[in-house]
Amino acid sequence: MEITVVSRPDGWDTDLFFAGLFRIGEIDVSSVADLVNKVSAASSAGGELVTRLNILGHGSPDSMSVGNDEVMIANLARFYPTLRTLWYSFDDSAFVHLQQCDTGSNQVLMQRLAQAFQVTVYAGTGDEHPVARYNDGGVCLRLPGWLIRTDRESSLTEAAGNKLGSGTRQQSESNQRRCVGRWFRKLREN
Repeated sequence: MEITVVSRPDGWDTDLFFAGLFRIGEIDVSSVADLVNKVSAASSAGGELVTRLNILGHGSPDSMSVGNDEVMIANLARFYPTLRTLWYSFDDSAFVHLQQCDTGSNQVLMQRLAQAFQVTVYAGTGDEHPVARYNDGGVCLRLPGWLIRTDRESSLTEAAGNKLGSGTRQQSESNQRRCVGRWFRKLREN
């Protein structure tokens, strides 16, 4: 099940309004808690796990917006427990696509989100164009690392390739680059 959430802060936002016009079934969210509640509810109601979560909103190299909440490294501890509960809604092969300007530039934030969600998180490093559905920068991809789900079967082979501390930093980056091609193919198919 693919879910698209659109960050709707208080007030009018032309970019996000038009982004929502060209999508069917998107969910408007006003905060991090609202995002978690609505995605969990949609997954439960549909009886399916989420395979792809698109989060549209405003972003910068320092933060990402989720409704009225501004998520950044400095305040992530406040949102992390809430975001962490969302991973129960994700399929083992799921990924999160942050469709926000420059968010992919903040690799530390992306890594922490991947650890919270326990799925791959990717975002663009340039300006996001939600109506045309592209980012004019590069793509940054972050894998969740060595945090393995204990309540479902996990692929130990994939997890071992991402294990922190098992090999050199170059090996870890090489594993991430190999996965990028697989994710791009998956995106193009959808």
